Amino acid sequence: MGMYKSQTTPASGLNGWGWNRYFEEQWQALLAEGAVEGLVRARVSGLAAGICRVVLEQGEEILVDTAGTLRGNRERAVVGDWALIRRDGERGLLVRLLTRRTSLSRRDPAGGEQVLASNLDTALLMTSLNQELNLRRLERYFTLTAGSGVTPVVLLSKLDLVDNSAEALKSVQAIAPGVPVLSISAEQGLGLEALEAWLTPGQTAVLLGSSGVGKSTLVNRLLGEERLATAPVREHDDRGRHTTTGRHLLRLPGGALLIDTPGLRELLPWAGEAGLALAFSEIGELAPQCRFRDCKHQGEPGCAVQAEVDAGKLDAARLENYHRLGRELEYEATRGDKAAEAKYRRAQKRLHGSYAQIQAASRKRKGGGK
Repeated sequence: MGMYKSQTTPASGLNGWGWNRYFEEQWQALLAEGAVEGLVRARVSGLAAGICRVVLEQGEEILVDTAGTLRGNRERAVVGDWALIRRDGERGLLVRLLTRRTSLSRRDPAGGEQVLASNLDTALLMTSLNQELNLRRLERYFTLTAGSGVTPVVLLSKLDLVDNSAEALKSVQAIAPGVPVLSISAEQGLGLEALEAWLTPGQTAVLLGSSGVGKSTLVNRLLGEERLATAPVREHDDRGRHTTTGRHLLRLPGGALLIDTPGLRELLPWAGEAGLALAFSEIGELAPQCRFRDCKHQGEPGCAVQAEVDAGKLDAARLENYHRLGRELEYEATRGDKAAEAKYRRAQKRLHGSYAQIQAASRKRKGGGK
């Protein structure tokens, strides 16, 4: 496989691994306190069963244990973290994490926060142009990145397998105003030059997407070598097996840093209502035009949002996904409180009945009263 040709020059030392003023200020403050004696700076590049792999200033990687105080919830190290370690020969002990500049989180199955990666500049949201393309899943990714300080970029992969990508490109752009959307083929090396703007020396990108969209193929192309295993997708549904089993921080030949991740089967963003509002900003912009201040956009009289749907200016499926994500986030907020959960379920049962009636009435209006 040919190497991706970057025109940039790699940075050196800690800067080459993403160190910047934000972290330098923290380091200087700790130096002034005398709190870093015997400690060295390192970036977490991999994780496995409580053991971290970290990369040091000159690119050397070693394994470190994590101190007991760093094994709970948000204090747990994740790939991309900057850490202070006490080295002991070929191993070390991670004793402190620097404050994260940015991070992306989702809800784990138990309802807690799972930080996927930290200290990111860009999130490359990858989906394929064939049957795997799912606009509703992309909206979840936008909710994940909204308000995080991480710039989303959509990668539509497998350009070589479709005859016409224009319609798919247009549909993605419609739900992602202002978000760059690139059509690429990692297998053939098509369109990768456009990625250079987000893969610059010392900048960190995370690659997110479902299994089978070609993430490992893209990483290998960017690295210029077959470092990650790849697997063919199933012909009947374009889905693939997980070939990446953990998160890894990789340095590309041009000096950019890339965190590869396993395919995400479940994705409920941690950002909550704030992220939802940002990802579906046009709904929030229409809301003040509704007749009622507390309009839920679920068929109330004088609803400006529903009017946009009826006029064909807002996709009904997008509005329904907005409601679905909102319901999921609302349910997660009640978890652990049995009374609140029961109240939530009763309200949802009533809502589903009302929503079905509203949809039926809407279809009748469009059908001319039939």
